Amino acid sequence: VNRVREIARLAHDAGAILVLDAYQGLGQIPIDVNELDVDVLIGGALKYLLASAGLGFLYVRRELVERLSPYVTGWFAQANIAAMDPWHHDPAPTARRFETGTPPVPNLYAGKAGLELVLGVGLPRIAAAIDRLTEVLVAGLAELGATVATPLGEGEHGALIAVRSADPEALVTRLKAERIVTSSRDGNLRISPHFYNTEEDMARVVTALARHRDLLA
Repeated sequence: VNRVREIARLAHDAGAILVLDAYQGLGQIPIDVNELDVDVLIGGALKYLLASAGLGFLYVRRELVERLSPYVTGWFAQANIAAMDPWHHDPAPTARRFETGTPPVPNLYAGKAGLELVLGVGLPRIAAAIDRLTEVLVAGLAELGATVATPLGEGEHGALIAVRSADPEALVTRLKAERIVTSSRDGNLRISPHFYNTEEDMARVVTALARHRDLLA
């Protein structure tokens, strides 16, 4: 987990705008753009917000909205969306200027359902649950002798735990055959628990990795 507030201070001292990619953090840890002093935040609903692909969103600090004019634009970004005039660019005075074309309406239903679920459980409870699950997982990996690539200091990581692997794609395939869903990233096996997982799930992952230790690095 990056020290966003400190990075924001450095950026602003240099006259820069801070753009935060929060895709992996949204839905697993509380994020307050005002507290973090973020200028622009981008994210999506696919991962820890429990929605579908194709639904992204953008936050822009209010006083920056009219200063920023995107090069990639569309009819929804225009002051008059019915103008349909490709020869003149008249961006909306609101954050709508950052939109492009027609939004994926069916995805909005999935996004709404995911948000309702996350907010119903509550981010503090979700963050606490993930902290406990990753603690159990990391302890099991240590007993196994697996090499964890993720920084493990307090406050240094979220739900994503990366384990070194000699062949992560093969390891993902083997685990999938045991109905354990993981992913391969940058030569590592990535294990990503959420609040609905259990400590028993973490133990099951470690037990499975013990059977496939030939693919651990």
